[in-house]
Amino acid sequence: MLNQMQLDRMIEKQRQYIDRMEKYIFKKVASLDVAYYCTKEHLAKAPQNVDYKPIKQGEIWGGEKTYYFFKTSFTVPQELDAQKLYLMPNCSLYEGLLFVNGMPYANYAAKYQMNTGHGNHYCKAFVHVAEVGKKYELVLEAYTGHDIEGCYPYEKPCRRNYDLVFDSFDVMVTDELVKEFYYDYKTLMELYDCQEKNSAKRAEIESILIDLNQVIYFSNEETDDDAQREALPIAREIMSKVLNKKNSQTVARVGILGHSHMDTAWLWEIDETIKKCARTYANQINMIEQFEDYHFIQSSAAHLKFIEIYYPELFEAIKGKIREGRYEPNGGVWVECDCNITGGEFMIRQFLWGQRYTMKHFDYKSNTFFLPDTFGYCAAIPQILKGCDIKYFLTTKMDWNDTNKFPYVTYYWQGIDGSKVLAHHNVTNRYPTPIPVTGLINEIQQKSVSNERLLTYGHGDGGGGPEDSSVEMAKRLYDLEGCPQLYNTTVGDFMDALTLKYPNTYVGELYLELHRGTLTNQHTIKRNNRKAEVAIRDAEYFTSVTAFANHAVASSEKIAPLVETLLINQFHDILPGTCVPEAHDRSIAETTEIIRAANSIAANLVSTPEDTITLYNTLSHKRSDVIEMAINGYIDAAVPQQRITKLDGTTVLHVGGIELDGFSSKTFNVCTQCKLENSAFKFENNVLTTPFAVVTFAENGSIESFVDTRNNRELRGEGHNLNTFLFGEDLSLAWDNWDIDADAMMNLEPALKLTKFEIVADGAVEFRIRTAYELSKHSTLSQDIIFYATSPRVDFDNVVDWNEKHRLLKVIFDTTINTDYATQEIQFGNLRRTTKANNSYEQAQFEVCNHKYTDLSEPAYGVAILNDCKYGISVNGSAMALSLHKGGCKPDPRGDKGVHEFVYSFYPHMGGFKAETVCANAYELNYPVKSFVGGIALPKLLSVDMPNIVVESLKPCEDNEKALIARIYECEGSYTNVSIRYHKDIKEIVETNMLEMPIPGDANPLVFKPYQIRTFKLVY
Repeated sequence: MLNQMQLDRMIEKQRQYIDRMEKYIFKKVASLDVAYYCTKEHLAKAPQNVDYKPIKQGEIWGGEKTYYFFKTSFTVPQELDAQKLYLMPNCSLYEGLLFVNGMPYANYAAKYQMNTGHGNHYCKAFVHVAEVGKKYELVLEAYTGHDIEGCYPYEKPCRRNYDLVFDSFDVMVTDELVKEFYYDYKTLMELYDCQEKNSAKRAEIESILIDLNQVIYFSNEETDDDAQREALPIAREIMSKVLNKKNSQTVARVGILGHSHMDTAWLWEIDETIKKCARTYANQINMIEQFEDYHFIQSSAAHLKFIEIYYPELFEAIKGKIREGRYEPNGGVWVECDCNITGGEFMIRQFLWGQRYTMKHFDYKSNTFFLPDTFGYCAAIPQILKGCDIKYFLTTKMDWNDTNKFPYVTYYWQGIDGSKVLAHHNVTNRYPTPIPVTGLINEIQQKSVSNERLLTYGHGDGGGGPEDSSVEMAKRLYDLEGCPQLYNTTVGDFMDALTLKYPNTYVGELYLELHRGTLTNQHTIKRNNRKAEVAIRDAEYFTSVTAFANHAVASSEKIAPLVETLLINQFHDILPGTCVPEAHDRSIAETTEIIRAANSIAANLVSTPEDTITLYNTLSHKRSDVIEMAINGYIDAAVPQQRITKLDGTTVLHVGGIELDGFSSKTFNVCTQCKLENSAFKFENNVLTTPFAVVTFAENGSIESFVDTRNNRELRGEGHNLNTFLFGEDLSLAWDNWDIDADAMMNLEPALKLTKFEIVADGAVEFRIRTAYELSKHSTLSQDIIFYATSPRVDFDNVVDWNEKHRLLKVIFDTTINTDYATQEIQFGNLRRTTKANNSYEQAQFEVCNHKYTDLSEPAYGVAILNDCKYGISVNGSAMALSLHKGGCKPDPRGDKGVHEFVYSFYPHMGGFKAETVCANAYELNYPVKSFVGGIALPKLLSVDMPNIVVESLKPCEDNEKALIARIYECEGSYTNVSIRYHKDIKEIVETNMLEMPIPGDANPLVFKPYQIRTFKLVY
């Protein structure tokens, strides 16, 4: 009898033997003559009418970012009739797509290197039942790959060798005896490894392994082939004593299906993503045809549209498999979007576009929000899911926390309005073999609630999804004693069948304790997203109201392409700014064009050549904030006016004292001069007196005292002066563009040197101080500090010339407000987050997401920080520190270099947090009054009588008819009775879900629950 050390050595020899046997699964039956054509173009099929050059064994091919079309053919001889035939291209490709008789058919990839020395998806079937005499035209589009900077700080960039060697294109068949033996042996060995050391099951398998040692020739390369093969059936019979044993009825269960997580862009551009989609989805059609009961999930509707446009034959094949129920287009969204930064209305659009696409093309409506990978999930999502007919939510990302382990695997997730959805943390990046599936069950903390787990397995991001080997292994685990029971399923079916006992409810956001820097990195992408969302909203408003005024169909024909482009750019690596430079540059160019085009649509709808100017309030509440007009001269009105030269050098007119009702307009004549009123301000010895405050400036330009004269309250706290810039090193342990580590906050110090402090405007409308700072030897910041005669709000207009790497810039307002929580805007409402750090959960949230505001309030008074494009903020006690810039360098090595513009505001308010103060000012900062030369009067379609009821959007119906969609929500967290008045020419008001499908309900008068979102179709 062997002792344990001797037994371990024997088993290790068997492991090495198994690895050596893998190469014998396939047998070569022919080598093919190949010709090639190379190009840098992104072609969707092999080019015709070009010269294909022969390529020989040992010939060099390659070049970065190059596509080679390798062309060959094979005619089936008699001896291969009815066999499954494979193509093995030995040519060192990175990724490739095989076309069979012109049809996209299979994926090849070498990006994931196996321990046997080849890439994944290295030998793929090109026909499942060969016909003698039939000729198969084979074209392999091979991508050479590209250099990648990496993702971690100072990670060595991946510089590939692009001198690739062509060896051969071989036709292969499987040796079924070897294949079945190999996967049986692999299963047995892993089953052994996942048993506890002193268990009876492990001892039983050890005994089988000793038996195998007496049968198999482990020196396989020196053993006669016949003798070797004669041993394999005997070995399989021995192994069957374990592999045929069934599980008990109470064993944990794992639902499995194929998946390939596909980033819309990340370490490559979108054009390459289109090809990755074609390779992977073609391969999955091939897999579905090969393996009975195999299923595959694909989550982003936009990726299917890529296939529809560029690979129509493949699209039709996918449609067929969806009809069979084998290919699951479940997920609900257009792309796997960022769920922190994306605005509320555009979160809905992600689902609206995703659901409508799959319903239109496949008669399929998703029941699950399947989003394994994004950097946190806002607390508005449960309500949005309910509004889009989605019952379930799946993610893997919450298991990435860097501080606290998320407490549940299967639970109910409750949003800010009280909506609940069933949530489950599925598993990816693992495979259906004994060790991983046993581990993922062991990770469940509350098995009394459910002892089931979903495993979505397969290589992502161009890796092609599951390999044949994974499916072969999975088949052996359907009912195998010693590990969880596996079964094939779909995401939707798995969630429908989940049985829970005493499930927990998790309330609020799913805050990811990681990747906090994604709220700040790549400023222009963040700014363009906010400005594009605003511009599209305004374009939709003007399109809707002018269509109503003209009794015409409200068409989104011009706006829809802009919406689609923005939805793509809200993908969870594009919007967070964690892509390669080319992807970032493309996003900035596209979103810049969205802003221009949307503004042009609005202007063209209402501008006229008259010598007048018309002001439009596109918000639903009454406003009287300062209005900016890009005109030479003044308006003919007895209101305060002041011409201003802004930071960018443009001269504009600022006007106060004009009150605009919600969704209303006013027209004024333009004149060359007007009577200017006296200044409302006094500045002396660095002390500014405004109608609302006495403000004292320090020598470094910060505010050392801010006394609100309405209640004689000092707002500057005990720490830093108000508007102090904090600057310091930001070097993360990992994930350079993604992370801000907690220790980075300790590095931040006041570091800016004031180089300019001058008064550039002093009048009846505003008082403007222009400052300039040296941020470092390389970077500067210019700022206008703007005080208003009619509002206590102070705006800070900034231009930063940023040339920093691994540095973080914040601005802090340390106040005297005493409160335990901050009210911070998220999509369609807000969260109350702690201002303390009493435990590890609170300590982990040292940087969080806000949209347009963060507010600290006592019952009778408060202060808010507003912004026009910033998302990351930290709150500690009475201090709010808004993140302005982050200089991450991987995978984009430029550190966000460039000239960047942004605005933030300091807003003291009487009373606690309320919609009419904080929310209204935040909206007004982000949605300024629109002014157009000439202009036409527009009808007022609707009005609301409560300040906390917000009309978030007024848009054409998706079906383009004489009807509009009004999206209305409650913004402050108050149960509210409201009356909504509609234009007399609106014939019918129908409440719909967020997919614009009618639902039962009384449209008016209305009750809004806290943070409730409601959607109405206005028919005219």
